[in-house]
Amino acid sequence: DGSAGSLMKDDGNDDGMVLVHPSAASWNGVGMDIDAFRIDQYEVSNSEFQEFVDDGGYEKPAYWSDVEFVRDGESLSWEQAMALFVDATDSHGPATWRDGQFSSGQDDHPVGGVSWYEAMAYAKYREKNLPTVHHWRWAANSTQTGITAALSNFSDRGPTPRGTHIGIGRFEVYDMAGNVKEWCWNEDHQGRRSLRGGAWNDSEYRFMVKDAASPWDRKPTNGFRCVRYLAEDSPAPTALEVLPKPASIFADAPREPIESLRAWYQYDHLPLNAAKLANTAHRTAVEPELAWIISQRPASGELPRRPVTRMPATMVPTIVTTGRTR
Repeated sequence: DGSAGSLMKDDGNDDGMVLVHPSAASWNGVGMDIDAFRIDQYEVSNSEFQEFVDDGGYEKPAYWSDVEFVRDGESLSWEQAMALFVDATDSHGPATWRDGQFSSGQDDHPVGGVSWYEAMAYAKYREKNLPTVHHWRWAANSTQTGITAALSNFSDRGPTPRGTHIGIGRFEVYDMAGNVKEWCWNEDHQGRRSLRGGAWNDSEYRFMVKDAASPWDRKPTNGFRCVRYLAEDSPAPTALEVLPKPASIFADAPREPIESLRAWYQYDHLPLNAAKLANTAHRTAVEPELAWIISQRPASGELPRRPVTRMPATMVPTIVTTGRTR
């Protein structure tokens, strides 16, 4: 299962976080040693993000000092970036909010509508980090991913309060599957930032599928959770590397000669000599124009008789029998 095989005692809850023990795992054939770390037991909620907003999170450059704002190849100042991180009423806050506040009754719903930049700033505000994709995947690890997904929020009816669903893996971490997607630290080969877990409006298989979006993306389905690394040299530099372009499964596949492919599309050019015969005996209200088209044997007798059935355009047949003529 990729674990180090040692038991670790959790010395108590740390700011709503869960202890994740070390792992010597291999993701996609790449070895990745992961030291022990803590991860938020639940996704960041609206009420928790509200504290960031009320404490001047969008007004203090110190929380944003670890990121560089680049959009469409152009560098933006901190002031220019903050002008983009507004809600439906142009107040600072997630795109799903109004007047700098979340909707009533959604205190414990996961925050959505935040960019990767906002997630990074919040993590620094809490003296935490965004997880790398490798740490996120280890925390989400399950020997029964299908069952985990089935017990999670892929309902297509919107996010639910955190912890409502019981789909968890080997660690007691909720909503890694579904509810909202979760931003991770890593950049991919196209300059996008990683998202993991799938959202409430995704199919269940998206739980463990790689995903990425522009770091400026603020869809309602974009949320996050934080981690706290315990080792001084964690995470390892390899965990922070840009994710490479996935290798094509056809990269080394042998190619068929064009001559072989051309044979698939060859056909005879002999005259069809078709005759259209009205099928009056079996005509019904549903089949007003049903007819049989029969290919007549060429005069030379080179080809066998080949009957072909033609159905009216309004019908969608499941099986068409060509073995009989009338």
